[in-house]
Amino acid sequence: MLRAGIRPERIAAVPVSRLVGIRQRYAPELAAFRAHIDSLATELGQIAAVENSEIVQAHVQAPYERCTRATPRTRPWCAR
Repeated sequence: MLRAGIRPERIAAVPVSRLVGIRQRYAPELAAFRAHIDSLATELGQIAAVENSEIVQAHVQAPYERCTRATPRTRPWCAR
């Protein structure tokens, strides 16, 4: 599983209640993002089997453009 994050320089100074609150507040967005990433693994595996580079480009470009243009309101998480 891919893990990434941002860690404050003084993590010990951040109250645990604040960290828990942030996780709870953004739980739906995080779940949607994780589901989106999981779905990409299957999709990219299928695309990798295509030999025509123009077709591959079209399959990769469309979701990229859709997700990069998404706003926070329309994102969760770049619905198909």
